[in-house]
Amino acid sequence: MWHSVAFDVEMRSARTPKALEALKKELGELIDRIEAETKAVEAELDALRDAAISFAEKEGVQVIAGTEARLRVTGKERAVSPAKGSVERDALEQELRAAGIWDEVATLDPSALEKAVAEGKWGPEINERLKAYLSTEKRIR
Repeated sequence: MWHSVAFDVEMRSARTPKALEALKKELGELIDRIEAETKAVEAELDALRDAAISFAEKEGVQVIAGTEARLRVTGKERAVSPAKGSVERDALEQELRAAGIWDEVATLDPSALEKAVAEGKWGPEINERLKAYLSTEKRIR
């Protein structure tokens, strides 16, 4: 039995076991085709995104204007702390304790730490020591 969502119409179809197998195969192939096309579209969107980012960086612009639309490309670098449970994270925690600032980030809130480092909250000496544990990444939207 097939149910059509549009217009609340119900349609019935009777099929033999052989016809059901053929329908099952046909639907499986359709699903495979849709999934493949979805991946192709996603790859094309990724390529367009990369091209827009490259163009914006090359031209030094944040807005790319077309005839009917505008695309805003923004990026921001930020410090990224090591993953929880890693050797680097343990060493960073020890560094914070040694600097006497552990209580300010006792749970090692990565956002709080990254913000404090970006703002130079604890001065250049501590900042330099902490930067050894942080990587930098550029996030583009």
